[in-house]
Parts: sequence; C-alpha cells; structure tokens
Amino acid sequence: MSQPADDDGAQQAGAASADPAPFAPFALESSKRIYDSPWCGLRRDMIRLPGGKRQDYHVFEVTDAVVVVPVLPSGEVLMIWQYRYPHGRTHWEVPAGRLHTDEDPELGAARELREETGYKPGRLERIQGFFPINGISDHYAHAYIAWD
Repeated sequence: MSQPADDDGAQQAGAASADPAPFAPFALESSKRIYDSPWCGLRRDMIRLPGGKRQDYHVFEVTDAVVVVPVLPSGEVLMIWQYRYPHGRTHWEVPAGRLHTDEDPELGAARELREETGYKPGRLERIQGFFPINGISDHYAHAYIAWD
C-alpha cells in the first residue's frame, strides 16, 4: 500500500507506487561561465520561474562519481575516517570518488575501494545512484555495494 505524499511532494521511502509526474523545467534565458578549472566549474544561469519571475541560479559543475558501501563477511560496513576541508571536520564516510574521463562506473567503484581501503571487492552490486548535491549541480553518484 502506498503512503500519501506530503504537501511538499515527499513520499515515504519504500512506498510501493510509481513516481509522480515530473515538474515542468524552468525556462533558461541565458547562461554565463563564471569559473573553470580542471576540478570544477561554475556558471550563472538566468531562468524564468513558472509565475514569470526571472531569477539567477548558480550551477556547480563537477564530473560524476562513484560511492561504494563495502560489506565485510561479518556483515559490518567498512568506513573510512576522513578529513574534509570545506567543513573542517574529520568524520566517517564510505569510499567514494570521481570517475576518470570515460571510466566505466563499476571499474571506478573497484578502483576507489582499492585506493581508499586497500580492499578488492569479490563482487560489486549496483544499487540506485543519486544526485548528492542536486540543489546546485547535476553531479551524479553511481552507487554500489561491495561484497567480499
């Protein structure tokens, strides 16, 4: 039985129903490059909202990535203790990283797991990927479970 959607369009995870119809995209009036580097880019788009109002929208551009959830034979999930400069904290996270140009996501997942943990997966199972920063970017993360 499906769960009713909240007023904001949210629906309980695991609810058995089809996706609702997508919203109409905003009209793009102009786009300007603000910054480019080998690592990332930034552009400023001028869009028109459904009510007719114009708005600028900054879009962060970065290549797609992989994220790996390594499950050990014991059933424990292997995580790494990682420092991240943007928020200045060290925290636990699963192995992840950007794909190389034209790299197959499954090969990238195996590479990232080896680079960050030293583990070589016995088998990779592709699971639903996601847009981790979808409010500001079309950056996509291909997701995998790594089994020994």
